Amino acid sequence: MQTSVALWIEQRYERDSLWRYYFYAIWYPAAYWMIGAFVVVWAVPKACWAMWSARRGRYATWKSPDRGVSA
Repeated sequence: MQTSVALWIEQRYERDSLWRYYFYAIWYPAAYWMIGAFVVVWAVPKACWAMWSARRGRYATWKSPDRGVSA
C-alpha cells in the first residue's frame, strides 16, 4: 500500500510510467531482508566458534600473504 501511494505521488513528477517498477519495489525489501537473515545465520556460528576458541587459548591472527617482495 505504501509503495502504491509513493508511485501515485511520484507520477506527478515523472513523465514515464513508474507502475512498471511496482513489482521490483515490492520484492526489493523482501530480498534485502532475506540476504540479511542469511548473513546472520552464516556469521553468528562463526563468531561463536571464534569466541569459544579464544577461551581455549587460540586467538585469531592475521598472516600477511606472500606478495613475492623480498625485504
